[in-house]
Amino acid sequence: MEEITIKNKPTIWDSDLNIKWRIGNCKLRLKNNFHSKKYKIYFHKTDNKIFLKPFQKYYEYEFEYIFNFHPPSCQDYDKNRIVFIK
Repeated sequence: MEEITIKNKPTIWDSDLNIKWRIGNCKLRLKNNFHSKKYKIYFHKTDNKIFLKPFQKYYEYEFEYIFNFHPPSCQDYDKNRIVFIK
């Protein structure tokens, strides 16, 4: 399974995408640089962007950070939320 490492906060994508999603892991390095969190996600790579979409809900701050959901407990969770990184 492919793994994508996030170094900067992703940006929300507001348009519809008609793409084929793949399942992979998203890894977010924590601020202490010694640990990281992994989440199962859908993703799609283009030449200059990687699009991410939640596979399932995780009740963790880091997951909320990646997909810009409001804490606590992903109050505005949307299984169709798409974010991208460059």
